[in-house]
Amino acid sequence: MEGSSIRNDLKIPLTMLSLHYLDKIKYRGSYKGKRFIFEKITEIVSDTEKKVVLRVHVWKDYLKFELTKKEDIITKDFTYDNDGIDKGLDFVEETKI
Repeated sequence: MEGSSIRNDLKIPLTMLSLHYLDKIKYRGSYKGKRFIFEKITEIVSDTEKKVVLRVHVWKDYLKFELTKKEDIITKDFTYDNDGIDKGLDFVEETKI
């Protein structure tokens, strides 16, 4: 399917995680005692250049993001494409909290 990440080894249950979805809204979920957010971030590099990344946040599954201390949230950026989604999913699965 165009615009979505396809994984046969997927361990995180997903319903709508795709670039099309991330263009509009943050994707929030939980997995094995962890919470996570996938979001599209546009960074201004210069007056004429912007950089788009996929930012993934992971933290313990007992507080919502806004109430969690920043030092308790692990964040990593990935390319904003289907490969970035796959690497972000691996990051969520492999991150030890």
